[in-house]
Amino acid sequence: MLQMNNTAKILFIYPSWASNATFVQRDYETLLKVFSVTKMSFSKNDVLFPLRLLKALLKHHICFAWFGGLHSFYALIITKLLRKKLVIVAGGYDAIYLPKLNYGIRAEKKSGWRRTYYSFRHADRVLAVSKCIRDSLENECRAKKNVELVYNGVDPSSYSFGEQKERFVLTVGQVTERTLIIKGILSFIDVARRVPQEKFVLIGGGNDGAFEQLQKDAPSNVELTGALSSERVREYMRRAMVYVQLSAQESFGVALAEAMLSGCIPVVAKRGALPEVAGPEAFYVDYGDIPGTITAIERAFNAGTGNEQRKWIAENFRNEIRNNKIINLINSLSPL
Repeated sequence: MLQMNNTAKILFIYPSWASNATFVQRDYETLLKVFSVTKMSFSKNDVLFPLRLLKALLKHHICFAWFGGLHSFYALIITKLLRKKLVIVAGGYDAIYLPKLNYGIRAEKKSGWRRTYYSFRHADRVLAVSKCIRDSLENECRAKKNVELVYNGVDPSSYSFGEQKERFVLTVGQVTERTLIIKGILSFIDVARRVPQEKFVLIGGGNDGAFEQLQKDAPSNVELTGALSSERVREYMRRAMVYVQLSAQESFGVALAEAMLSGCIPVVAKRGALPEVAGPEAFYVDYGDIPGTITAIERAFNAGTGNEQRKWIAENFRNEIRNNKIINLINSLSPL
């Protein structure tokens, strides 16, 4: 049982665009159960943020920042000035650099990536959500000694499946011009086009016109649901036999883990953290290999019940594992 720590006061900061991210909210709620926690969001247009941050940190011992960025750089400078502690969670885009795909904060061709990498190197702790991100923090950002592997977590009790699985292929991801390539959505559509006898479902919407264009171009055997509620996503996962993730890069793969908890057989690209999450029983394909993906999906349809996939996720990526590591970390940094 978690014991309330009345000593540590935590300032929890995050970029405003991540306000509704479930993994950010989950860490906040975890810390709130044990510590005194204050939330603060950051917007690029908030010129007073450094002043607000300074004022807030005068009353707190530890700053917990989700994602590297300008907000974490400000936090680094102020925590060093005030002799407070800083923990940063590296989310993926902030730590990864894929020049061929123009992906990562460094690909923006602005000086901001230097500040981000600097904050990673000098924070008291940086939490990597996968070995993939840990390796990138070391190789790309030159942060190593202060980095700790703390996988993202999922809740097995929120996902279930029965024996009445339906024969269709599912993937989940926001549909934008960027994600069409990075998330392998175009590959997913190409696979579906070549096997018209199978049903494919893509869950996820977008706001830059890519989704509307995809509606026009996708073959008739692809169901494009748009954005759905969490309960509706879980319903599709309970029904689907196969879950496909053909991304060029994934820092973790929460939707993949949730689908496996729901008994889906995973077919994933051998990229990023996907092999870490999918585990030994998954079907692996090379990124962009359409014929190989078609073969892997056919094999996955005949692979069994999905019990081993659920067991793998439940044993290795439960929320409790992440929660306990974060709480122990904060306790180690807390004032006596």
